Amino acid sequence: MLNVQQRQITCDDMKILVLGMGLMGPTIAKDCAEDPMVTKVTGCDIDKKKLDEAKKYVNNKKFDIEVLSVLDHEKVVKKMKDYDLVIHGTAARFSIHALKAAMEAKVNIVDLAGGGYPQDGPLYKEVEKAGITAMPGCGVDPGLIDVLSGTAIMAMDQAENVMFACGGLPVEPEPPLDYKIVFGGTKMPVRPGLVPMIEEGKQVQMERYSEVEPIYVDG
Repeated sequence: MLNVQQRQITCDDMKILVLGMGLMGPTIAKDCAEDPMVTKVTGCDIDKKKLDEAKKYVNNKKFDIEVLSVLDHEKVVKKMKDYDLVIHGTAARFSIHALKAAMEAKVNIVDLAGGGYPQDGPLYKEVEKAGITAMPGCGVDPGLIDVLSGTAIMAMDQAENVMFACGGLPVEPEPPLDYKIVFGGTKMPVRPGLVPMIEEGKQVQMERYSEVEPIYVDG
């Protein structure tokens, strides 16, 4: 998390801007629009077709759409100023563009991506100086997996530790989902070839994805 600030808004009048109407944006917009505390949700994308599909999917009078490029800094900043929260759902390579616009607009931002952020450096001080809260890495892992873990912990009397295990390539994909890479295709090493592994204390070369990682749950 980059800094923690609280923007003053009434609990029953929240306006949310969602950047990116691809695979995740429309569902986020729908969930936000159905929240009674939210009065307005706007979905933005450069693709008018995706916007129209999102409008039909969300199907809520609180939701509207607008053609907007996350790279058009001035327009994005101007748009952000009318909202209490920005959710960035475009590609990770645009994360810093969205963050800098949010800092200038003085609005909190949640980013589904996290890979585009530096591990350290002046960016964190800039966010603090802007007086906003920025939460990167709120997609699947990190993101949804943290929410699910937190929910599970709260439902238990006591929890000593949590182990995250996300993803995997099924040996025998089954419908209806089978297996489809819907994001991270340029990052994931989904290709054949040998990789170094440790087997019985020795480094060996094995076919990629040839083994299964066992996960044990005590009790």
